Amino acid sequence: MGKTMKESASAATRSKDTKRSGIRVWLVLLPAVFLLLAACGQKTAAETGAENAGSAEATAAGGALQETAHETREEVDLGEQLKLAWNFLTEGNYKEAILAFTAVLDIDPKNGEAYKGRGDAYLYQASENPEEYAANLALAMQDYALAEQYGYDAGELEASRKAIHSMVRYSGQQAMEAEDMERVQSVRSMLMELALSEDEEVSGDALLALHDMLVGYQGPRFMITSSYVESMDRPIVDFVTAHPELHDKEGAVLVLYCGSVALEDFDTAARYYKEIAAHSYVPFLLLGDYTFREDGFTRIDAMPNGNYLEGEYDIYGRELTNLYRNQSKETRTSYEYAAGSRLPVSSHTDTQFGSEPGSYDRSYEHEDGRLSVTHTFNQTKEPHEYDYIFTYSGKDVTQRFEDLSDPSRSEDRYQIIDFYGRTSEKGNQ
Repeated sequence: MGKTMKESASAATRSKDTKRSGIRVWLVLLPAVFLLLAACGQKTAAETGAENAGSAEATAAGGALQETAHETREEVDLGEQLKLAWNFLTEGNYKEAILAFTAVLDIDPKNGEAYKGRGDAYLYQASENPEEYAANLALAMQDYALAEQYGYDAGELEASRKAIHSMVRYSGQQAMEAEDMERVQSVRSMLMELALSEDEEVSGDALLALHDMLVGYQGPRFMITSSYVESMDRPIVDFVTAHPELHDKEGAVLVLYCGSVALEDFDTAARYYKEIAAHSYVPFLLLGDYTFREDGFTRIDAMPNGNYLEGEYDIYGRELTNLYRNQSKETRTSYEYAAGSRLPVSSHTDTQFGSEPGSYDRSYEHEDGRLSVTHTFNQTKEPHEYDYIFTYSGKDVTQRFEDLSDPSRSEDRYQIIDFYGRTSEKGNQ
């Protein structure tokens, strides 16, 4: 009997230790304690056995309630930890958020919400850390896959995945427009890594972004040197060439076609133009409607303001003719190119200002692939000749206008050149 009471006291002591779990523990244990106390005194062997059985049941009940209390505490801890993690994420403390969500997963490895939150933290961290961009995106995608596996809302996960694809798709162009060479090189390396991803969409986005970083094919490519084109475009073309498993993707075809034109490898460009035309892949960053043929393509841009632009291109993307029309004038220009060169050597323009026709003949000189002199013979109204002479200093371009018919009209004009070779007016100085 002394042993039985000792066991009962032990059960009662354990029940006190569970007080933090709530009153319901006491409500279950108290009847067992009262029964044990009432059974004290002289008993038969049968009664003693019954008492021992009751004591065992009470002990088992106490153990079960301890386990329930432990689970309750875990649920409370889990909820508090999740709240803390989301707060860190909202505040922009991404490293702390990652640690907090990981702590939740240490408690509950199948918590879809924690995987979603940690994936978001990796995603935001990627946008602020270009050096670890690819690694963070890979971790985000991995966590989103686990979140889906463990039942997180598919619609929200789809929105997060779209954010990843958008970040990858436009990262190349954004890096170029930031005009930071260190960032350009870092993003280029990151995109090469992502192009090899097992995620087909991410791989495709990365290849398209690499295409956006090519400089020798995009827009006005007459203001950049051949050596600059080589340094910017060669690594991208060589990377894609070295991975034939990528060659069936749109971005890879565009890189190999446009990059080959930029590097003046016209034989390779001609081969890949067949893929461009067959799939109607758009090689330019320029807006418009494209129509592809075996011998070249047409680009039409009918602008909301009523202006109209139409260009005809050969299979190397060199503009052969250009038609521009607005409310007051119309111009038609045709270009001639040296064999095996992406750069024009001459052009002829016919103009119509109202009822007054005119024309221009131009010739172009280049140094290291960059425009150095444009000579113009203008036959509109009173014929006269003038030159534009270009001098470069870093990003600054001085455009000297020399009127050969009337030297008094000569002046300097100033422009700034960006990483794509596009210029903008800097104003006279």
